Amino acid sequence: ARQTEEALRCLGEYLGFSSSRPDKEFGTGPDVLWVIDNEIALCMDAKTNKEAESEYRKDELGQLSDHVEWVRDNYPCQTIIPCLVGPERPATNTANPREDVRVAALQKFFEVGEMIKTAFRNIEMTALPITVPEVTAAEFGKRGLLWPALLDNLNLVTLRDLKN
Repeated sequence: ARQTEEALRCLGEYLGFSSSRPDKEFGTGPDVLWVIDNEIALCMDAKTNKEAESEYRKDELGQLSDHVEWVRDNYPCQTIIPCLVGPERPATNTANPREDVRVAALQKFFEVGEMIKTAFRNIEMTALPITVPEVTAAEFGKRGLLWPALLDNLNLVTLRDLKN
């Protein structure tokens, strides 16, 4: 789990976001936090050890809500997207997820990482030192790695849309 959380943090950094692991750094807050332009926060709780067929429990959703409040108290972001990184499974019948809770399989983040590697290879082959920023922006834009297009690549699923 720790390696996964660090990999998610690094991915956010490679994407150009302010990326951190508040739970590790402060002992509270989300497992991974991506902050985009101090306006949007992707607040992630890694559930990658969760069984593929299990459902998200009330206590897990409560923990995610706690993480959202921590972000709200510590960052000026107008939008906070709560996200469970784990199997795309529904919540239990006794859980009542907020409307904005998203779920994303770890594989989706891996695929974004692979797109970044391809973009970096193309940048290496085509950019001159003076054109690196422009070529990088173009490569990332072409591949949907810039915000908000990145949300489409991650294809975050609303937890409420997943049915038992």
